[in-house]
Formats: sequence, structure tokens, C-alpha cells
Amino acid sequence: MSTHTSPNAQPTPRGNRFLTWLKNRWLGIVVTALMVVLLIQNIGIINSINISLLWIQISAPVWVLLLVLFATGAIAGVSFARSREKARQDSHKK
Repeated sequence: MSTHTSPNAQPTPRGNRFLTWLKNRWLGIVVTALMVVLLIQNIGIINSINISLLWIQISAPVWVLLLVLFATGAIAGVSFARSREKARQDSHKK
């Protein structure tokens, strides 16, 4: 399936656009769903986990740490995707 379209190409039907969107993002959707299940399963755990990073020690419930790690990964993923898209746009301008 080519991503390039000719100037005379017909617009794609709405169903096809959704399938294309889904095919491009299936891994992110699966990872997000697994993370939500993991958070829900661990939300009832009251035990805290201690994490040491250099001289900082953090003590928090498991679900809070999982949520922070997921959010950090999501922010990094969005940041890399935006910089990659910007690099593509810059290369097309040349």
C-alpha cells in the first residue's frame, strides 16, 4: 500500500482512513491497554515500593510509580514522533 497519491486520486472513504490510522497505531493502542490493565490490577495494592535514583529515594504505591513511568514514556514517544515528523517535513521542503 503506497502512501503517495497521485493528483487525480479519489479521496479515501472514511472507513479506509480509520483502518489506516489503526494499522499505524496498533502497537501504541495495545501497550496503552496493557498499561491500563496493569494499573487497575495494582491500584488496590497499598504496599509502597522504594526506588533510589542517585541520592534521591522515592517511596510510593506501585500504581503511582507505574503511572509516572507510563506518562514519562508517553511524553518521550510523542516528543520523538514530533521531531521525526518535523525532520520529514524539512527534508520534503528541500
